[in-house]
Amino acid sequence: MDFDSHVKVFSMKKFCWMPIESMTYILRYTSKLGVFVNTALHWVVSKNLGKESAELVVAFDLGTDKFEEIPLPVLTDSQCEIHVDVLGGCLCLLANYDRVRCEVWVMECGAKESWMKLLTVSQVDFVGSIKSVKPLSYSKTGRKVLLLHNRRKLMWYDLHTQTVHDAGIDGLPHSFDAETLVESLISVDAYRENTAKILEEKRDDFLSEGFKLVL
Repeated sequence: MDFDSHVKVFSMKKFCWMPIESMTYILRYTSKLGVFVNTALHWVVSKNLGKESAELVVAFDLGTDKFEEIPLPVLTDSQCEIHVDVLGGCLCLLANYDRVRCEVWVMECGAKESWMKLLTVSQVDFVGSIKSVKPLSYSKTGRKVLLLHNRRKLMWYDLHTQTVHDAGIDGLPHSFDAETLVESLISVDAYRENTAKILEEKRDDFLSEGFKLVL
């Protein structure tokens, strides 16, 4: 089945939307934002509009405005549901097999095709269905991975013993989401000031060109 797409990038320098090359892929999860890793946004996509399962991951480099395909690792079953996320600054892939078992794969930074299976969890580990598993962060020692299970529990996965246990955090709501905070030296106020300055310059440019006022 044929389809057409139009892609635009907002330029802060020119303060306008700039059209770029079209994306010849189908986004599998249109409600999910792209995962930002190493100057690029990543999505799970398919090449065929009628295909039910995802085929690969596509990356959009914000520096070159180019799309690049990233092949999937060799999975146990291609019919699994996959998602992408970021863990420890590296791209990771989550493969969910009928809510019974979930694998987490990590791509080594800078190596496009060097997927490594980091961990596998099953219903036995969580005592129940695995609707979703989201890796959040490594522990300080690097021996554990903090997981969000079904948006209800925070769990530690021990990479050495390959066991799961409750993170022991009290006061959590019945259902919630979690993100990893990355500190930045860029001030939100500085961004607002820069935006206001650009708008003022554009207004001044417009006024300098002259206009005719009709009463």
